[in-house]
Amino acid sequence: MGLIKKAIVGAVISIAVYQVLHHVLYDAYAMWRYAPNRENTSGKRVLITGSSKGVGRALAQLYCELGAHVIVHSRSLKSLEEVQAECRKLGAASVYAVTGDMSVVGQADEVVNWAAKAMGGLDIVIVNHVSTYVFETLHSVVSRLRSGELQKSMQVDLFSYAETALAAIPILERTSGSLVLVSSVAGRMPVPYFFQYASAKASLEGFSKSLRQELAINGSNVHCGVAILGAIDTQSAHDLLP
Repeated sequence: MGLIKKAIVGAVISIAVYQVLHHVLYDAYAMWRYAPNRENTSGKRVLITGSSKGVGRALAQLYCELGAHVIVHSRSLKSLEEVQAECRKLGAASVYAVTGDMSVVGQADEVVNWAAKAMGGLDIVIVNHVSTYVFETLHSVVSRLRSGELQKSMQVDLFSYAETALAAIPILERTSGSLVLVSSVAGRMPVPYFFQYASAKASLEGFSKSLRQELAINGSNVHCGVAILGAIDTQSAHDLLP
């Protein structure tokens, strides 16, 4: 039994090491191979939802520096004025702004189609918007359920992501484009006081993996990926902390 136990333990450790190395090496290769640079990004038409601040705003700035045509998005046009000005200074080939409230069914589809019409097509769509009440206050699961926040978060952080993706895929098919769904480590581990956001992101990862497989089975030329982000040093995060 001693030898059998040692063999089993050794096999488990070997598998664990293989999995870790596989993911580390693959991620390192992917970062090197697919990282945006001026050569592969200049002139590309990029739509970034939820880009008035935080991660979305930083992405807009990056793509502008690389010479892309960028469409920024938020719920209000006023919140995008400063972002547009920054993008122009950073060297964007062009910059447009589109508004849309993702808590309203049908708005995501309108945002994508407006952006595609304004740019004559799209090459990259990054779905990054987030429900605003996620960062407003810390409340228990029960109080959030009673206030209906689960339903609200599912609409913004899951259903509108699916709506955006499904609207973007036919457009991206014409350019062999890329679709990126921004998710969170909250979907993979327990996060107290953020159960509604964690639930939506866990579901989003399942949706993205299934979608990617279906695209591959159907021979689609659209590249679909999900970005799992950890804690990000943004103003919204600072405002939430006591």
